[in-house]
Amino acid sequence: KVGTMRYRTGTEYVEVDGVELVTNGDFATDTVWAKGTGWTIGSGVASCSGVQTGYSSMTQDIGTSANNKYYRVKFTISNYSAGLARPWIGGNNVGSNVSADGDYVQIIQAASASTNGTFYIEGNPTFTASVDDVSVIEVTSEDASYADMCMQTGSSTYEWVNIVRNTY
Repeated sequence: KVGTMRYRTGTEYVEVDGVELVTNGDFATDTVWAKGTGWTIGSGVASCSGVQTGYSSMTQDIGTSANNKYYRVKFTISNYSAGLARPWIGGNNVGSNVSADGDYVQIIQAASASTNGTFYIEGNPTFTASVDDVSVIEVTSEDASYADMCMQTGSSTYEWVNIVRNTY
């Protein structure tokens, strides 16, 4: 309805400099990644076979001191059949478990004392799937609180227009 206002509160994550921290995230070659038990790279994907005796990871040094920073991690899971996988950065900076095919985006904040610049894709002992299109970019947390108003933009079209960014 024209003249209606809405208020949104929250957080958004904005790229710090847009620099991609992962090399060979498309798995075009079998390079750069250290592969734990059950992991292989071929045909443009990284695959985990589900034969690991414990949790197993593919890792890459992303050359950064994580230390309390935020990272946007993107990846794709395909050919999923069992288990759980999760991304993490540094020591105990674990992302959320995934257990289905799909495109995933997670924001991971590194621990305040973490200087470990290693990125992990970890599978549990039964994880069986392929991983592709891995991306890690540093982001910063910003206030995303706004007030919008519904405005009529044509004879039968309407649009939410930002009228003020809340600073409270």
